Order: sequence, then C-alpha cells, then structure tokens
Amino acid sequence: MIIKFETSRIEDEYYDINGIKKKYGQVFSVGLEKMLGAIDSMECAYDLKCLPQYRMHMLHGDMHGIYSLSPDNKKSKWRVPAICLDDNGVERKPSQDIEEINLLKETKALKLGRISDYHD
Repeated sequence: MIIKFETSRIEDEYYDINGIKKKYGQVFSVGLEKMLGAIDSMECAYDLKCLPQYRMHMLHGDMHGIYSLSPDNKKSKWRVPAICLDDNGVERKPSQDIEEINLLKETKALKLGRISDYHD
C-alpha cells in the first residue's frame, strides 16, 4: 500500500526515529516504525483494519472519514490519523453508496496526518 503524508514536514517527522523517540517515547517510536513497515507491505487498508494491534477505527463528528491508528496498542495517548485515498489521490469516505468494508478493500493508499492526541 502507498503511504502519503499531508505535508513533507510531517513525512520528515515520521521518519526521524530519534525525534519521535524524544517526543513520544520509546514504545511509540518502535510501534510507529513497525506500523509503517506493515502498511508498506499491505495490499489494501482492509488488511490494516484486520490487525488488532493498531486499533484502526473511524472517527466521528467533524472528523468523520478519518481513521485513527494506535502504533503502540493504546499504551500512550498519541494517535496517527489516516485518510483513505483513491487511485488519483482523492480522499474517500464511507457514505450511503460506499460501505466502509468495501472502501477499505478498494483503498491502496493512505494519507497520514500529524501525530496527535485528538481527545483534547
């Protein structure tokens, strides 16, 4: 699966292992590195949803259509937001016409956003 990022600055942050370790801790850093490798090796977003350790779930309200990923199996408050992209790089969200499972099975690219604690 293809990994894209909201900005090049965010991409740099994800691949700065020492920076991630300092800012979010050792456990999160190791989990994030493993998660990025797992996403890279998957065929579609549904494969990621099937792995319970990342606790992939869709957010609601004003964040509807954004998925939350937990690289460290909820050991910290930090989450990775992910948005499904179609083959042209356009964001896709489940709707009445597109069921969530079908959307995830068709998604071959994810756009990752800034690591955050969206519970605040």
